Amino acid sequence: MVATWIASIVMLSGAQGGTSLLRQIVPSPTGINGYEDYLSAADAINDGQLDDYLSWSSHQYQDYLNSFTPGPDMSPEEVRELKAIKPDAQKLARLKRLSTMNFLEVRREAKKHYEKALQFLHRGSTKKAWDPRQKIVADTLMPEYTYFKSLAKLAKMASFAAFADGDTKEGTEILIDTLALGYNLQNGILISNLVGTAIQAIAMAAFERNLQNISVFDAKTIETRVGAMLGGNPLIVDSIKREFQFSIDAFNDMLDKVESIISNQGVNDDLNAGLKQKLKSLTPAQKESLSQKLRSELMPKYQEIVAQFSKPESEWGKINDQEEASPDETLANLNTPDQFVEYWSRNLLPVFGQVGQAAAKLRAQLRLLRLHAAVLRYKWENGSMPKTLEDAVARKDTIDPLNGQLFVYEQQPPWGFRIYSLGSPQLGQIELKYRRPANFVPQDSGPVPPLLTAGP
Repeated sequence: MVATWIASIVMLSGAQGGTSLLRQIVPSPTGINGYEDYLSAADAINDGQLDDYLSWSSHQYQDYLNSFTPGPDMSPEEVRELKAIKPDAQKLARLKRLSTMNFLEVRREAKKHYEKALQFLHRGSTKKAWDPRQKIVADTLMPEYTYFKSLAKLAKMASFAAFADGDTKEGTEILIDTLALGYNLQNGILISNLVGTAIQAIAMAAFERNLQNISVFDAKTIETRVGAMLGGNPLIVDSIKREFQFSIDAFNDMLDKVESIISNQGVNDDLNAGLKQKLKSLTPAQKESLSQKLRSELMPKYQEIVAQFSKPESEWGKINDQEEASPDETLANLNTPDQFVEYWSRNLLPVFGQVGQAAAKLRAQLRLLRLHAAVLRYKWENGSMPKTLEDAVARKDTIDPLNGQLFVYEQQPPWGFRIYSLGSPQLGQIELKYRRPANFVPQDSGPVPPLLTAGP
């Protein structure tokens, strides 16, 4: 599939040559784009140490030492090569220090060590944020995405430390900032949208673990900030429109660099010699004509997808992806540039059915987070649990757009409760942290959400 090929090119590569991500992507920062602050946060965690915190275990130090000990099955040459490698002294000292700490102490240290990164995360999340690149093409690298996901994992650790030490305002703020990071990524091309979805899932899981600790102030903050994320048009529509433009820009860029791209991306052997020569010989006018042809081929398909995502969320999971191309339809069988364009137009569309399910699930989880916060806010304000969700929120907020039914609210006296979505045939039941069982079959009842205890 051409779409798979493009996705493999837009890689999550690291910063080039150790260059600052901010300088690499935004040579002249404006100060008004939160994305610049996110890049500064990524630079702050790019110190070669974060993975030691994220992958911490009590035996991490010993495991590192053991990695330099020859195994019984090693050949003499392998033993010599291993002995020539010396452990990194700073890493060794760091792992030894971390090995003396417990779970909470490691998270406290990570929070303190990366305080600057968390400040940049917060600053970026208080501004409008957008990808500053003027154009994205097939060989555009997105090195920041890997760091953004690591930043979300760091935020999860830092929020745990804040909640454990009684600073629920800070813990809530860190996770809200992480949700905002994911949200702001979701109006980019589809890869950006999916990275944003993954980041919000990390924050959602952390909220599930710590919601029972939040104050009434925290609950109101969650209701307000998450409500704002749910307001307006779903960002998935903007993402699809940007994906369409990306498809056109990537194709145009390929025509401009056809010789180097064909030879460097493993496509060279698949194209017949006649077509390769024709593509290399295209005039600017011919390239523009092919670009317009691709646009006219793709636009109706993307318009149909946008129309589908403009329908209620209950319809998103019903989107049918185009059928796979015939096995006989290969690059090797193409003889003319027009056939090449037609091949691209048939094979370029992403798997929007899966994208729709992911987007619908995430919006259900955001609504669940807001409802959990509303119930906890009600508990603090009234000294009792609401009998129904309508006691805590407006009736319209008790209805799940994913299926048109009420969100399920179950009291577990004296202070426990569960709130979950009945979901859809494609997803099963949905909770704050989505748990799709390994043996899930669509139409089944799905997983049972966990009990949340609100405390006395």
